Amino acid sequence: QLLEWKLTSSKAGHCTGTFCCQHESMGSYNLEEVRFDSQCDCLARNVECGQGCECTASGKCLNRAISDGNMLRLGKDVKEVDTWGMDCYTRRNIDDAIIDSRVFGRLTWTDVQSAAPALPGPAPPANPAPGEPAPGPE
Repeated sequence: QLLEWKLTSSKAGHCTGTFCCQHESMGSYNLEEVRFDSQCDCLARNVECGQGCECTASGKCLNRAISDGNMLRLGKDVKEVDTWGMDCYTRRNIDDAIIDSRVFGRLTWTDVQSAAPALPGPAPPANPAPGEPAPGPE
């Protein structure tokens, strides 16, 4: 019931079925604008084709997966695999470990931040006490 409520929308398209019955004519998803670039009235509004659309009676509409129950199923259509990556907390822990180990000499967070533009990836987080040396044995 909660899922049905979350999928409820007052936005409604009334397409002719011309652009939602073949993959080639559906258009593409625009990540910057978070919407479909499509000539299909429903896709352009980010909604499924509904009962008021001409494509519904044909049974060929590709924009009705949720309503028709054609969702991807884990283990059947989708495979779960482990992946590797690094989040901001892991990166901060690695930065702290490098500073604490003094493998590159006595570094401060100011040194790390000034080197960040030369490093690939996002800049390290700001230190609450800039310029203060990292703790560790002398």
